[in-house]
Amino acid sequence: MLSLKSQSVSKPARTEAEETRRAKFAQRWFVISAVGIAVAGLESVVGEGTLTETLARIVATLFVLSATVFSLLKSNGEARARAVLAQIQGETASHLLEEQKLLKAEKERSAILLGHNLEEVFDSIDALARLPTSDRPAEIAAVQQSAAVQTKEGVGAVDARAAYFRVVDVTAEVRKMRPSKVASSVDRTDKFSAEFDEDSGRDSNVWEVLDGSEPTFFVEDISKLKDPRIDTSVQREYATFITATVSAGGLAFGILTVNARSPGSLVREDTFLVQALARALAIAELLTLSPQKYKAMYEATRLRSLRKSLARDRINNTETSPEEATDE
Repeated sequence: MLSLKSQSVSKPARTEAEETRRAKFAQRWFVISAVGIAVAGLESVVGEGTLTETLARIVATLFVLSATVFSLLKSNGEARARAVLAQIQGETASHLLEEQKLLKAEKERSAILLGHNLEEVFDSIDALARLPTSDRPAEIAAVQQSAAVQTKEGVGAVDARAAYFRVVDVTAEVRKMRPSKVASSVDRTDKFSAEFDEDSGRDSNVWEVLDGSEPTFFVEDISKLKDPRIDTSVQREYATFITATVSAGGLAFGILTVNARSPGSLVREDTFLVQALARALAIAELLTLSPQKYKAMYEATRLRSLRKSLARDRINNTETSPEEATDE
């Protein structure tokens, strides 16, 4: 004998539109029933009982009717609120999806640009490395210019301007930096500072960047900057900038810097590009040095750093008051 097993048939889930239609259908019948009850109540009170009883019945009937209308309005209001909320949630989800697409596209664009910018500079470094060591100092200018151009092109600002400030004498006791190569947008007619002097005390942060104590310095909006190391009294044509050290092998050759006119035109993500290009440029500078020259420059740089460190210690000890010294 075949046994028939009852199979439960799952009912399809109701959609939001079906639920809304069912609710409206129930509301209509509820209102019609309530109005019918109210009308019947009003007819029954006419000509029966005392005036007080009649008024009481009328008030009770009107209360039922008003409660029904209020319930209907409340239900309709909640339905509208749910519809608006669903619309907002849908728009929010769509907006987030669009933002995610834009962010992904921007990341892909940045990756492509970074690869292109670095490739251009590495190609110039490769050409430099193929030359005899004696010929490289004369050809380093091509790498310097490539680094400045790719820095200007690689950041997101359309009005960017970049420059490589090179140390005049890496082994000097008091160093100076001058713009070696510059790359500017066509609408930028302003010029970079002619020179940074380590003894002047102006914009002292560039020397901290150069020596690596703060290898990258980013300012999103100069007008909001409160840093005593930067001379804010100087009238500047730009409002945001990034500066990175060009150093390798213990030698600081200069700084690579880029700026733009509008606050926010440069973003923190741009610092990665500037750092990478600055590092590549520093390696190119190392390639121009013979082993003997590198050794002499490295030793001179090390001794200068030691002398400056000792001088700072003497100043700090001099500034210590007698009372503090006694307490110690």
